[in-house]
Amino acid sequence: MCEPIVDLPEDASPAAVPLATARGFARAAWQNEGHSLEQLALFAAASGSEFDALEVAALFRISLRAAQQRLELAVTLATRLPRTLAAIKAGRLDPYRASKIADATLTLSLEDTAIVEGQILDLAEEMPAVKLCRALRRIVARVNADALQALHEERVARRR
Repeated sequence: MCEPIVDLPEDASPAAVPLATARGFARAAWQNEGHSLEQLALFAAASGSEFDALEVAALFRISLRAAQQRLELAVTLATRLPRTLAAIKAGRLDPYRASKIADATLTLSLEDTAIVEGQILDLAEEMPAVKLCRALRRIVARVNADALQALHEERVARRR
């Protein structure tokens, strides 16, 4: 069994210990998931086979679609969002929030992705997922204003 990551002040009440320990185990699980995602990205890079998702599905006993999503997240984190992957591996960020960052930056350039990651990562650690998604939309819109303007103009032109 892994050790929980518990951060409690010295004067914390004894009643807070079980809850903090439960959170600590969750953070340790995030660390393990981060290392797992990193290894899946290495596997995908080394293999490059069209059957990678099938192998992952069989190994993890999950559906093919779940395996594809897991591999896509792993590769995206390893190649486009290395600081986000590091935050998961450190137990500071859960994989669900990391997937929201990955989804929001998928269409951005590597440079813009790095900017968004830098602006959101510290906030994401303490922010509820719904607020994270809203903040990501605002940041992506700010960073990617030119592309959004071009998309808007294209849609307006199509309506005419």
